[in-house]
Amino acid sequence: MAKRALPPRVPSLVGDGTEFDSKEYLRFSVEVLADVDVDALDEAGKVAYAQALALIAIASNAKHLQHLPLIDGNLEVP
Repeated sequence: MAKRALPPRVPSLVGDGTEFDSKEYLRFSVEVLADVDVDALDEAGKVAYAQALALIAIASNAKHLQHLPLIDGNLEVP
């Protein structure tokens, strides 16, 4: 997997500092996971991948997971 630059920090709403742009990091996370070759993962890797997808869904308040990468190509979404 190629190295990627992290999204830039944005000016803080409070004070003079900077903070993470949560939307950009969420988008970045989805892009990274979309590039993972799930078939090449062992069982522990698939569990970690599923956990990462779950965290993204929670962070994005996703009601539907259809737009997130699938863990198993045979998985059917009703």
